[in-house]
Amino acid sequence: MLVFLVCLFSGIHWKTIDLTEHDVYNVSAVALSDQGVLAVMDNDQKQLLFFDPGGTFIKRLGRAGQGPEEFSYVPEIRWSKRDTAFLAFDEVRSRVSKWSLDQGFISGFMVPRHRWMEFLYRTPSGGMVFAVDVYGYNGANPRILIWEEQIAKTVIEITDHKKYPGTAKTPMGPFGMVNHFHPRLLMAMGSNYLAVCFNRDDLVEYYSPDGKILKKSVRPKLRSFKITKEYLEQWLREHETFVQQMVKVSELDHPEFLPKIDHLIIDDQDRLWVFGNRSFEQETVEVEVFDRFGQALGFQKLPKIPFVIHGGQGVFLMNRYDRPKLTNLKIFE
Repeated sequence: MLVFLVCLFSGIHWKTIDLTEHDVYNVSAVALSDQGVLAVMDNDQKQLLFFDPGGTFIKRLGRAGQGPEEFSYVPEIRWSKRDTAFLAFDEVRSRVSKWSLDQGFISGFMVPRHRWMEFLYRTPSGGMVFAVDVYGYNGANPRILIWEEQIAKTVIEITDHKKYPGTAKTPMGPFGMVNHFHPRLLMAMGSNYLAVCFNRDDLVEYYSPDGKILKKSVRPKLRSFKITKEYLEQWLREHETFVQQMVKVSELDHPEFLPKIDHLIIDDQDRLWVFGNRSFEQETVEVEVFDRFGQALGFQKLPKIPFVIHGGQGVFLMNRYDRPKLTNLKIFE
């Protein structure tokens, strides 16, 4: 399985990193520090790998388990300027741990458990920002929370949305799993603004870091794709065997069309990258770029990206069904 990394961060100097040379075949999260140090989560070994700005491997840290320096499943890593450390969000344990290249494991702390939860960023005052119930399953509203001093405050809530019970109906009840055909809450963080979208619509709105809406928004010109039986069959084939045995294509609950917007990223120059959704029949993915004032900067078509992992300052992985590699591509330069 080829995994290659596309980086929109301007301070790195590597072109390609072949992860198979480091016995990595399954990546769950990536992130870059302000200095260009790359952290990669090896989901098989449950370890953090560090690479310097030149792409040279430095060290591995952590291991599988339930202890302070151990991981269960880490879907997200964020670089925190406030902590000058990487923050690893362990979804299974509802725990955030701090790691640095020099000190290794620093500390860890528990966070409130929510359904369909994503860790977004650390505020300058020390709060933690999470998106919860991002799909709005089981009648819940997608929300963005700031958790500070043991108190969670809702700063953004989506109330006008269709409520899906789950991805599919099964003998055990509604079955939910991450997918790209249900509308969901998307968000990216820049140095002084948030970009937020409930991607049923193609409108992306700008917010201040404390959740106040700004008088700025963008509406990218992206195509929409009809969800066909062939699309659902291919989507199901990409999941584990037990999921394929449990879920039938005929029982998948889905809208008629894919959401137009699949992903938001704000790079280290505060540019907003809006990625269109992907169809199995298409060989490219549409991307539109805007500045922090909402002005369009450019439109591009990239090779099809069937798998995306956000990694802080504009890092995401592309799965291309061959040897795992991290590749730095120069786009819009």
